[in-house]
Amino acid sequence: MKKAFTLAEVLIAMTIVGIVSVLTVPSVMQNTFTKTNVAKLQAVYAQVSQAVKQAMIDERITDLRDSEYAGCSDDYDCNKAFVEKYFNVSKVSDNFDDCFATSYKDLNGTTDDYGGNWDISGEGNAYAILTNGAAISFDISRQFSGGSRAVFSVDVNGQESPNILGRDVFSFFIYNNGFVGVKADTWSFDDEQDPTTELKNECKTLGGSYGEAACFMLLQQNNWKADY
Repeated sequence: MKKAFTLAEVLIAMTIVGIVSVLTVPSVMQNTFTKTNVAKLQAVYAQVSQAVKQAMIDERITDLRDSEYAGCSDDYDCNKAFVEKYFNVSKVSDNFDDCFATSYKDLNGTTDDYGGNWDISGEGNAYAILTNGAAISFDISRQFSGGSRAVFSVDVNGQESPNILGRDVFSFFIYNNGFVGVKADTWSFDDEQDPTTELKNECKTLGGSYGEAACFMLLQQNNWKADY
């Protein structure tokens, strides 16, 4: 004779399932969200690498400081021209708020005001929304006229949340030889400290230099897995 479950047993089982769901579902959703954002970041990174490569081929140059887009009379116009020629964009603007969120936080929960070393809102920058929804900010003109690299910042889902540096906002560099990414000599770490630990510390706060670039470097070092 088949024995049915009692109401009490059913309720207990449902309670257990509910508790397990509360504990695991948020984690699964967060992991999925993180993987989605990392995939978007990879797509933008590939676009930037291809854009820089093509620009150097078009201009027949080996140093971006020799580019027609570097050091011209109007930084924004040059940056805008570069973006429109080499990226798939739906909008380009000289106004940060047209493309990015009004505020961002670092991984420690501190709200960032775009100050310090984060060049996402520098004067003369071009801001754009790509056709995939990502917001980008960079200044290839001014920075190559006076240095060896340009900062490229991206919010992979535009103005949508979570707007957290290292979660949906990242930076990397475009070097004068065309290399796109982040080099280890960006930071001067104590030789006695573990470099990975130091990078994770930089990634979690903007109190240092280019925290969101440290997050990017950690992703690349860990096969695009966010373990920070």
